[in-house]
Amino acid sequence: VKEGVSGFQFDPADAETLSLRMREILGDEALRAKLGAGARELAVHWCTLRSGRRVADWLMQFAA
Repeated sequence: VKEGVSGFQFDPADAETLSLRMREILGDEALRAKLGAGARELAVHWCTLRSGRRVADWLMQFAA
């Protein structure tokens, strides 16, 4: 999670901050869209297929 880009980080035991962030996200359509887009961007970047391709490309440099 990138803070404020794809979500928010907080101590899992901090129910007050969780509640605050949930209310903030639920009450702000633009923030929901921003966080959703940021989360999708990170998911695409780190998906297994893409990561696998990057590792394969990296390994191929040693085979040449």
